[in-house]
Amino acid sequence: MHRSITLVGEADRKMLKAAIKQSSADQIRHRIIPSEAITAMSENLAGLTDEIQEILHEEKEEKLVSTSWLGHALQVSFMRVLTNNV
Repeated sequence: MHRSITLVGEADRKMLKAAIKQSSADQIRHRIIPSEAITAMSENLAGLTDEIQEILHEEKEEKLVSTSWLGHALQVSFMRVLTNNV
Protein backbone atom coordinates (compact mmCIF):
# COMPACT_ATOMS: atom_id res chain seq x y z
CA MET A 1 0.00 0.00 0.00
CA HIS A 2 1.37 3.38 -0.99
CA ARG A 3 0.52 6.55 0.83
CA SER A 4 1.08 10.12 -0.16
CA ILE A 5 0.07 13.54 1.03
CA THR A 6 -1.03 16.36 -1.23
CA LEU A 7 -1.66 19.80 0.17
CA VAL A 8 -4.22 21.79 -1.77
CA GLY A 9 -4.88 25.47 -1.34
CA GLU A 10 -8.06 27.36 -2.08
CA ALA A 11 -7.02 27.98 -5.69
CA ASP A 12 -6.94 24.24 -6.45
CA ARG A 13 -10.17 23.16 -4.75
CA LYS A 14 -11.88 22.31 -8.05
CA MET A 15 -9.06 19.93 -8.94
CA LEU A 16 -9.30 18.31 -5.50
CA LYS A 17 -13.06 17.85 -5.80
CA ALA A 18 -12.63 16.23 -9.24
CA ALA A 19 -9.99 13.84 -7.85
CA ILE A 20 -12.23 12.90 -4.93
CA LYS A 21 -15.17 12.30 -7.27
CA GLN A 22 -13.18 9.96 -9.53
CA SER A 23 -11.67 7.83 -6.75
CA SER A 24 -13.18 5.29 -4.44
CA ALA A 25 -14.10 6.36 -0.92
CA ASP A 26 -11.33 4.36 0.77
CA GLN A 27 -8.55 5.84 -1.37
CA ILE A 28 -8.74 9.50 -0.33
CA ARG A 29 -8.92 11.04 3.11
CA HIS A 30 -9.90 14.67 3.30
CA ARG A 31 -8.56 16.73 6.19
CA ILE A 32 -8.69 20.45 6.80
CA ILE A 33 -5.60 21.80 8.52
CA PRO A 34 -6.11 24.89 10.68
CA SER A 35 -4.24 27.92 9.38
CA GLU A 36 -2.60 28.33 12.81
CA ALA A 37 -0.96 24.90 12.45
CA ILE A 38 0.30 25.79 8.98
CA THR A 39 1.70 29.10 10.23
CA ALA A 40 3.44 27.39 13.16
CA MET A 41 5.00 24.73 10.93
CA SER A 42 6.06 27.35 8.39
CA GLU A 43 7.81 29.34 11.11
CA ASN A 44 9.44 26.16 12.41
CA LEU A 45 10.76 25.30 8.94
CA ALA A 46 11.94 28.86 8.34
CA GLY A 47 13.97 28.59 11.54
CA LEU A 48 15.80 25.59 10.11
CA THR A 49 16.83 27.30 6.87
CA ASP A 50 20.28 28.40 8.07
CA GLU A 51 21.04 24.97 9.52
CA ILE A 52 19.93 23.22 6.34
CA GLN A 53 22.05 25.54 4.18
CA GLU A 54 25.07 24.87 6.41
CA ILE A 55 24.61 21.11 6.14
CA LEU A 56 24.24 21.29 2.35
CA HIS A 57 27.40 23.41 2.15
CA GLU A 58 29.33 20.92 4.32
CA GLU A 59 28.15 17.99 2.21
CA LYS A 60 29.22 19.78 -0.97
CA GLU A 61 32.67 20.44 0.49
CA GLU A 62 33.00 16.82 1.62
CA LYS A 63 32.10 15.61 -1.85
CA LEU A 64 34.66 17.92 -3.46
CA VAL A 65 37.38 16.76 -1.09
CA SER A 66 36.58 13.09 -1.52
CA THR A 67 36.64 13.32 -5.31
CA SER A 68 39.77 15.44 -5.60
CA TRP A 69 43.33 14.25 -5.82
CA LEU A 70 44.11 16.01 -2.56
CA GLY A 71 41.24 14.16 -0.95
CA HIS A 72 42.63 10.87 -2.20
CA ALA A 73 46.11 11.71 -0.95
CA LEU A 74 44.72 12.64 2.47
CA GLN A 75 42.78 9.39 2.64
CA VAL A 76 45.90 7.37 1.81
CA SER A 77 47.94 9.26 4.41
CA PHE A 78 45.22 8.78 7.00
CA MET A 79 45.09 5.04 6.29
CA ARG A 80 48.90 4.83 6.69
CA VAL A 81 48.69 6.57 10.06
CA LEU A 82 45.96 4.19 11.17
CA THR A 83 47.84 1.05 10.09
CA ASN A 84 51.09 2.27 11.73
CA ASN A 85 49.28 2.86 15.03
CA VAL A 86 47.80 -0.65 15.15
